[in-house]
This record gives sequence, C-alpha cells and structure tokens, in this order.
Amino acid sequence: MLEYQVYCERVRPDVTSAVAALSRAVLGGLDEEEFAWNLENQHSLSLWTCTADQELVGYKMGFQRSRTKYYSWLGAVSQDWRRQGIARELMRRQHQWATARGFTRIETRTMNRWKPMLILNLRVGFDIIGIQEGGERGPKLILEKDLR
Repeated sequence: MLEYQVYCERVRPDVTSAVAALSRAVLGGLDEEEFAWNLENQHSLSLWTCTADQELVGYKMGFQRSRTKYYSWLGAVSQDWRRQGIARELMRRQHQWATARGFTRIETRTMNRWKPMLILNLRVGFDIIGIQEGGERGPKLILEKDLR
C-alpha cells in the first residue's frame, strides 16, 4: 500500500538522506550543497513523499519563489514504481497544498531528456514559458501553471 506524507519547513535527516539517495539513483548527479542549502533556507518548503512498506519510492519538493509563485524544485519516482500514478499524485498534492497557502502560480523546470516528466507537466496544465540556458547538462525548459 502506498502512503503519502508531507514535511514542511524542517525535514528529518533520515528523510533527507533517502530523498538524496533516490535523487542520485533517478536523476544522476545531485548538488549536495544546493540541496542542503535549499532544505535549510527556503521559505514555505514542502516535501511530499510516497512510501511503500516504509521505503521511499517517490517524492516532490518545492518552495516559495515569490509572494504568489511556488517553485516545484525536485521530484523523482523509483524506476520500479513508475507508471502507477505516483508522480501525478505527488504533483496534485503539492499543487493543492500551494493553492491552500495562497499561491496562484507554480513554476517548474525540466530538461528535454526527462520526457515523461515534461509530458506529465503539459498534461496537468503547465505551459512552456521559456528556456534557461544551462551548463554542462544543457538547457532547461521553464514551465508555469496557473493554480486558480
């Protein structure tokens, strides 16, 4: 059975370790300094997790970008748990949570190589609004969704 949970502002060290490990496994590299800094310093931080038998199988993390805009920063689902609606459910919960806190827009960024995530974002109402030139990993697509 899948269980969903949200952590706000302060996240337990065991949870952050599991999220970092899943990020490395699914997304490849992880900037540990940026990850730790964001966990400690971002306003309105939320971390939605999905576990199966107490094992982390997916997560979605975000934080406040401005008074009205929420930034959906990182997310991943374990390879063995894909195509079961976990990413969509984590996203739905994150958007509902952000809306309840007065955010009216949500932004995310992804790379063309993460096609399943890009397709999901487009299916749930995100629009591509720009491109951020990238470093060694290439450019990122900037997407935004109206939460109203």
